[in-house]
Amino acid sequence: MDLEENLTKPRSETSIFITLFAITALPFGISMYIILGLNILITGISFGILFALFMTPLLKTDKKIIHLTSKNTITKIKEKLIIDLGYTIEYESKNLYIFKPTFHAGLIAGRISITINQKTATITGPKLYVTKI
Repeated sequence: MDLEENLTKPRSETSIFITLFAITALPFGISMYIILGLNILITGISFGILFALFMTPLLKTDKKIIHLTSKNTITKIKEKLIIDLGYTIEYESKNLYIFKPTFHAGLIAGRISITINQKTATITGPKLYVTKI
């Protein structure tokens, strides 16, 4: 169970914010310096903070419970994740599927897990992607 708990552990909003800030601030600051001659530090930090503030709520962990019927099968949900959203299966057991993002899904997209109970499936992952399922 340690592996399953580790793979399904949600990311904190602070870690999402820091990651977004770190990957956007410096590249944006450098590009604005090259293109417009603006100060790297001011433009980079400003953009990094604004981008992270906007995107963090979309990437925070969210849950969605789906009642399994003939229309909503696990196979259809898995196809949606793999084909439409760009995820691959990372771990699979009888009652748990864990998907990891590919480059197509996004550089900072987090894992999505599906926990299957008797008649329901609980989908946990980044809010931006969970709402598309």
